[in-house]
Amino acid sequence: MSDAQDVERDASGRRLRFTDEQRAYLESLPAVVSVSGNRIVFHQWFREDFLRRVDAGEGPVAIFRAAGLDPSIVGYKRIERCTSRWRHEREKAVADGVDEGLVQAPAGSVSDAPVSVPGSAANLLSLDVCNRMLVQQTNYIDRLEQENADLKRQIQELQVMLVSKVTVS
Repeated sequence: MSDAQDVERDASGRRLRFTDEQRAYLESLPAVVSVSGNRIVFHQWFREDFLRRVDAGEGPVAIFRAAGLDPSIVGYKRIERCTSRWRHEREKAVADGVDEGLVQAPAGSVSDAPVSVPGSAANLLSLDVCNRMLVQQTNYIDRLEQENADLKRQIQELQVMLVSKVTVS
C-alpha cells in the first residue's frame, strides 16, 4: 500500500480519494462489494456479522482488521460511522418488524457462521459472487507472494553487500 503521505487530503487532513492500489486491495476483500473514489460498500453479511461480534464485546477496529480492512486505509472515523449507522439501521429494521433471512458468509471470510440479514430467507450469496471473490483473493495472494519474493531478494542483496563491506574493512 502507498504511504499515508502519498494520499491526497483536504484542508482538514481528511483523505479525499483511495489510490488505485488501495481500491484494488479493498475490492479483493470478501467483505467489500465495491469501492469508489472515497466510498466503500460492504456486503450485508459482513455488516450483520460485525454487529453480532460488537454485541459480543469485540472491538470494531479489531473486527475490521480481521477482515483485512486496516484503519490506516479505511480510517478510524469510517469505522466509527459504520458502527453507528449499522446499529441504527438494525434498530430501525427491528422496530419495523422486518423478517430476517440467513446469508452464509463466504468460506475463509471474517466468520463462516450464518448471519442474519434483513430481507427474505432465500437471500443467499450466488455462486458467481463467491467465484469472483475467490478470483480476487487468488490474485491478491499472487501479488503478495511476488512482493514477498522481491523483498527476500532485496534482503539477500543487502546481506551480500553488508558481508562484502565487513570483509573489506
